[in-house]
Amino acid sequence: TGTIRDYPAGHSMGLLALTEVLYPTKTLICTSSGETVPEELKKFLQKHAIPNLAVIFKNRSNQKDIEKILPFIKEYPLPESGSVFYLCKNGMCMAPVTELDQLIKNNEI
Repeated sequence: TGTIRDYPAGHSMGLLALTEVLYPTKTLICTSSGETVPEELKKFLQKHAIPNLAVIFKNRSNQKDIEKILPFIKEYPLPESGSVFYLCKNGMCMAPVTELDQLIKNNEI
């Protein structure tokens, strides 16, 4: 404990790195033709607290702004209708799905 007391920031960063290895971050990208977040995504997020999950929502209204902030999001097209979900982890994105349940049933999220 003496070394922890002498260098708490270094030990904290080590714990953060270990946490990332044990519980890698996932990103759920939702592109939608609608103006609001799809109900299935809202319900999922209300029911499940997933600390390592980042969610990005892209639609026609926020497309330009979000693409300025996150340039990589340009690669995810807006659907003509409905929503499309992309789950990314370990630096790669899975094949897109049109229903969030497909990712939930496969225990991907």
